[in-house]
Amino acid sequence: MFGNIVLFIPLGIWIPWLFRRCRTFLTFTITVVLLLLGVEVTQLITRVGSFDVDDIILNTIGAWIGYAGFKLILCLRRRTRN
Repeated sequence: MFGNIVLFIPLGIWIPWLFRRCRTFLTFTITVVLLLLGVEVTQLITRVGSFDVDDIILNTIGAWIGYAGFKLILCLRRRTRN
C-alpha cells in the first residue's frame, strides 16, 4: 500500500513540469486518473497483474503528494525571485 503511494510521487512532479496544461489541479487529476486507468486496463487485458481500483486511488494520492510538492517548489521560486 505504501509503495503504491510513494512510487507515483515523481509522476506528480513530472507531469505538471513537462506539460503546462496540467498545472491546474483538475486537469492534473483527470490526466493522472486516465493514465492510471490505462495501466490497469492494460494489466487486465494482458493478464499481467490485476485490475484493482484501490491501486488507482492510492497511485492518485501519491501523484497528488508530488503535485503539492511541485506547487510548493513553484511558490518558493516565485518568492526568491521577488
